[in-house]
Amino acid sequence: MPQIQTAAERLERVRETLEGFQGARAGSRTARRLGLSRGQNLLIGAALHAAARLDRGLKPTELEEQLLQMLRAGADDDAEVGSWGRLFAEQRSARGGVKVFPAPINQLDVNTGYSMEDLLVDLVEVTSEIVAQPNVEIVDVTQTTSGESTDREEFLQALAEYGGGVTVLTTPEERQMRAAVPVLPLRVVLKPSWFRCDRRSTELGKDEIYWAMAAGADSNAKKSFKTPEFGSVVTGSERQFNGQHAFTLADTTVRGHLSLNIECWEADHSSGGFYNKMREVLATMAERLAEGSRSQTYSPPEHGGDNGEGWAALLAIILGLVNLLLGWLTNDDDLVCERSIGLSRYALSGYFTPTGREASWLFDGGKQGRHRLYLHGTVAPVTVPVRYRYVTQAGSWNGEAPIGDQRNVAAPPVGVSYNGNLGILYADAATNELLWTGHGNDAGTGFRGVGTAVPPGVAVHDGKLYCAHLGLDKSLYWNTLTSDGWSSSTEFYGWGTRHSPALAVHNNTLYCAHTGIDGSVYLSAFTGSGWGTAVKFESWGTTSAPALTSHAGQLYCAHRGVDDKIYLASSSNGTSWGGASAVSGWMTYDAPALASFTNKLHLAHRDRNGTLYVGAQNGSTWSATQLQTGGYGAPSLAPHDGQLFALYV
Repeated sequence: MPQIQTAAERLERVRETLEGFQGARAGSRTARRLGLSRGQNLLIGAALHAAARLDRGLKPTELEEQLLQMLRAGADDDAEVGSWGRLFAEQRSARGGVKVFPAPINQLDVNTGYSMEDLLVDLVEVTSEIVAQPNVEIVDVTQTTSGESTDREEFLQALAEYGGGVTVLTTPEERQMRAAVPVLPLRVVLKPSWFRCDRRSTELGKDEIYWAMAAGADSNAKKSFKTPEFGSVVTGSERQFNGQHAFTLADTTVRGHLSLNIECWEADHSSGGFYNKMREVLATMAERLAEGSRSQTYSPPEHGGDNGEGWAALLAIILGLVNLLLGWLTNDDDLVCERSIGLSRYALSGYFTPTGREASWLFDGGKQGRHRLYLHGTVAPVTVPVRYRYVTQAGSWNGEAPIGDQRNVAAPPVGVSYNGNLGILYADAATNELLWTGHGNDAGTGFRGVGTAVPPGVAVHDGKLYCAHLGLDKSLYWNTLTSDGWSSSTEFYGWGTRHSPALAVHNNTLYCAHTGIDGSVYLSAFTGSGWGTAVKFESWGTTSAPALTSHAGQLYCAHRGVDDKIYLASSSNGTSWGGASAVSGWMTYDAPALASFTNKLHLAHRDRNGTLYVGAQNGSTWSATQLQTGGYGAPSLAPHDGQLFALYV
């Protein structure tokens, strides 16, 4: 029964974590989990380092403050958290390190803060040992069938042995280091539906089962919940999550990743104090899961490994800290089984449907019992039409309006002034066909079977309209529009990208910029019949598309940095470039857009909360106007007929 430990008892639990488990506790699941690998204990060590710095009165880093928030959920007050840190610091100093922690933690000086940047670097170093653990699995969902178990037998055995595990469901493409962020999100609703007891625990009597769950999405949505108890559960029992047991685990948008933590507990007589602490731990768990999901979607690891392994390792170290904290709070054996589950966009779409489908996961706690949980999910793409606003030369933005073609789109639109009209390129949501309308009030028509899932690049050069686009086959192509219509697609041979290209004309030369597979930005000039060698900007790194425009005798290029800041650089000749400088502290998860209008450089971006702004440069400063809240993806800017149009979804 989960009776909450006293502060003195919790301190002894911390002590045995640091010094080693003795007697019967040496064979506990907590001891076995800690011994799986030092790498999985990375976050535990970072949290105790933060506690040691708290005890010394040192200012925590942003990461340390987040970790202290988790520790506080399991303690009475900061004095207790500080006592844990003091004990850790003493053990680390006396022994030259603590056996269960990796070298980066043991080598830290208490006066040195531990940042998120430090964690990401260290996590890469320990990822291989974490994913080699038997209770960690990465499942390629392209090789699975809906409704069938994805768990290997070796993983299930480890799940029972250690009482917990990590499952990441993804695809080879999503695991790629520089995979593009999907433009439009999915609407995801997940609810626990029912569970079945395959085998009750070995304790006498009947089991009293309850579930604790937390979810965090890359939209920053987070939820956590603890169910009331399901009484008198025996082998073969089936129980529904209805009435007071009903709740929604996730109801949010997801662009790339959703992370879940689900725990099955057994208790005959439950302690209200423990339940209150558990709710606090679950809430902080949901925060960390949301951060992990956002990191996987927008800032995948740079230093090695792949996205699937990095995600599994991140979930494993979060799981390690939460499991240990709950173990300090109560009896380890009351936890039947715990699973952290990462669901990629493709996995969500494959496991669930717009009309609803169930998927199940096994919670095998060995002698603590075995239960199968069924989640019901509805998953459907968010569908939106194209919208726009424009500003006049007087500086006044008009209200929002739709374009004439109100079909839903698969990617944000791109606008261009051509032949006296505002032309728009966009992709049909149903078919991914790239559509062109030479007038914003007309319905778009496809050209030559071209399809894309990201916005194209577009520019007018020598009376022709040029379009560069990423094909559905992941190759980069270009077309031209003349009086005879659109040309057939010509491939940019040797150019690898997963993002939108950008086109602009400067000094009567057409330029194309793209983000390479390696995350670098490249620039090439049109020769009249083809494209010159793509030149790499050596110091620029990004996971989004670049933006180009010509303004006041300079060719400008903007990109989203790996730190989510927007960087801007310029060149008078397209060859010699100055250093890229951050723009006004603005931050984004998407590509920016550039345009020259009324003798001012304009930059549009969507902040990390989804709010769209258009900024104008005044000398060395920028002023921004908010245009939209709650939208998706990169915007487009198009000067036309004395007005600047902002197009978006």
